[in-house]
Amino acid sequence: MRLIDADALKKTFEAWRERLMQKEEMKLDVMNAWATERQIELIDATIDELERMPTIEAEPVRRGRWIEGCCELRCSACRWKYSDELPFMSTHGLDSMSEAFAYCPHCGARMICRWGTG
Repeated sequence: MRLIDADALKKTFEAWRERLMQKEEMKLDVMNAWATERQIELIDATIDELERMPTIEAEPVRRGRWIEGCCELRCSACRWKYSDELPFMSTHGLDSMSEAFAYCPHCGARMICRWGTG
């Protein structure tokens, strides 16, 4: 999902509508006037749909790092501890527990890889 600024998008559509309204007032010919009216109707319908869309409360992206101990992995954001290392690593063929999770399963923090790829 991609969060967008619906108010900015609405302003863009309103600006397009305004330009079309000015163009319609010129009424160059019947076909152009009809097409311009359809475009204005479409823009109005789009603005109405934007107004009806539900809004969500966006949360800031949480970031953390895995802190590896001898038999555990700890999230730096929430301090959640995963200590079932040996069975997990052997069944998934991982060299390090920090390779197992790109996100903390407890708090959802995105793990920043120490090699700069996360």
